[in-house]
Amino acid sequence: MALQFQSLRSGSSGNCLMLWTESTRILIDCGVAAQFRCRGLLEEHVGDPSAVDAVVVTHAHTDHIRYDSLKVFENLAVPVYCHEECLPQIYDKHHAGKCGGVPFRLFTDRAFCVGEFTIEPIRVSHHPRFLTHGFAVRCRQDERERKVVVATDFNDYTGLVDHFSNADFIFVEANHDPDLLKKHFNPNSLYHMENSKTARLLSDALARSETLPVAVMLGHLSQERNSSDLALETVRGILEQQNLAGDVVLHTAPRHSASAMITIE
Repeated sequence: MALQFQSLRSGSSGNCLMLWTESTRILIDCGVAAQFRCRGLLEEHVGDPSAVDAVVVTHAHTDHIRYDSLKVFENLAVPVYCHEECLPQIYDKHHAGKCGGVPFRLFTDRAFCVGEFTIEPIRVSHHPRFLTHGFAVRCRQDERERKVVVATDFNDYTGLVDHFSNADFIFVEANHDPDLLKKHFNPNSLYHMENSKTARLLSDALARSETLPVAVMLGHLSQERNSSDLALETVRGILEQQNLAGDVVLHTAPRHSASAMITIE
């Protein structure tokens, strides 16, 4: 089986991404409210929820991990990976002390392995009180290494371009449009990437790349301050200025449903 990716939920109401091969399946975040909804989501898209090998957490905000999902993973004995500085915040914010059986696994800033995946944490600039990471995930398939980059919940891409270069697939935040933010202001949006900034990040990364990704998916779109059409139009327009748009397939991740399934080969 080839390397596969799917966004199961994306947005401030809950995030959950899935990456898998025939032998390894991980979730990146799971901020799904209510245990029955979390289990239902896993049963719908995984079949047997215990087949998830690990959950890798970007940061402690509720739309990325929460008590409900932690309780589900405790019952399933699914390991939950988080940065060592993030674990106290998870305990404080999500009553994780009531989930004493969650098999937490701590990572540092160094790469770690889960099954076939080598996962490199990438520090990103988000809320100053919440350490946040994106990830570069590498997996060898058919004698070639694939690279998947996932990064949401950040507002500055300084120093990140090389992490996005030569990726086989990119999932990246395009949270809001600045004009819509003025109409529907939310201070929390200032901790997130606006569409044109995401486009410039992609443009810079693709210009440095020897190979281009099979697809780019824009995620974590604001409900009031963005739309799928607007995000795609903005990103595509800036890529066109660099003669890159014709070479890249763009998708957006739905807020309340699963995205298209991406085969990375």
